Amino acid sequence: MKNRSLKILTVAFCLCTAAFINKTMAQNPSGTCGANLTWELDLNDGTLTISGTGAMYDYNTSDNWVPWFNADDPEDTKIKTIIINDGVTTLSDFAFYYCYKATSVSIGNTVTKIGYHGFSFCHQLTSVTIPNSVITIGDWAFGECEKLTSVIIGNSVTTIGYGAFVSCEQLTSVTLGNAVATIGEIAFDGCERLLDIVCKPTIPPAFHASAFQNVPVTARILVPCGKAPVYQSSTWGIIFTNIIENCDSVGIVETHCNASLRVYPNPTKGELRIEKEELRENSVIEIFNIAGQNVGAYPCGRPYSCGRPEIIIDVSHLAKGMYYLKVGEKTVQFVKE
Repeated sequence: MKNRSLKILTVAFCLCTAAFINKTMAQNPSGTCGANLTWELDLNDGTLTISGTGAMYDYNTSDNWVPWFNADDPEDTKIKTIIINDGVTTLSDFAFYYCYKATSVSIGNTVTKIGYHGFSFCHQLTSVTIPNSVITIGDWAFGECEKLTSVIIGNSVTTIGYGAFVSCEQLTSVTLGNAVATIGEIAFDGCERLLDIVCKPTIPPAFHASAFQNVPVTARILVPCGKAPVYQSSTWGIIFTNIIENCDSVGIVETHCNASLRVYPNPTKGELRIEKEELRENSVIEIFNIAGQNVGAYPCGRPYSCGRPEIIIDVSHLAKGMYYLKVGEKTVQFVKE
């Protein structure tokens, strides 16, 4: 009798345990990643969302990985999209290291620091807009992001770390915000396709010669109007032969997220849909390249029905890269693949 009762209890325990495990496995994995931060990974679409306020925990050693990283099998990742909501202030070292399936990243407007190896080896990322809140881009932050084609660095960034964009082999365009003062060693080493560098600082950022190793010396260095002599007399003039004053810039204001102006799909290969309730028949839709040059204007009216909350324009003729779409005083960035 005693053995029979034990057997019944054992079976019941196993059934309850199995039910608990199945229920847990069916839920999206989630947890904490800071004193006031939470994370959740949606297994249906691969979206990892970080929410809350403050800094992430200090994930910086081989035995203290972020909870969504499988150190035993780094290729076992479900993450395709990374969303860091407003409120997050610091992204830890190795925060999104080797999220090699991630194709897009949205960084909130309160992040001030991107840590060491923050997004390194995110092989599928094609474009990154770093908001104006960020002050420091850590060492190796985007190293080995081999499909990254364009980068816009916000106007508060002062330091670009050692190897921050090293071996981003497909990178063709970079915009340096107003405050960039220092670019670390080998920051852009191996970016062999880097053809355009928009330099917004009036004082040339300081850098070691290795920062742009293996970058074409003929890359266009677009500098503020009247500042070509200053850049030519600095290390920039020693390394690069094609320094051009960017006097035609229209002063586009970078914004990676504008609640009243939305475009999709983004990136796009041809068709771009615009959602904006304020569109009027007399509105003009303009597209600018990263140098601030107008590359297309679309007056509202046939064939564009601008009195509706959504319109469609064809951008298939544009070269691959990052652009700004401007309607009135609203601007949003998009990528043409």
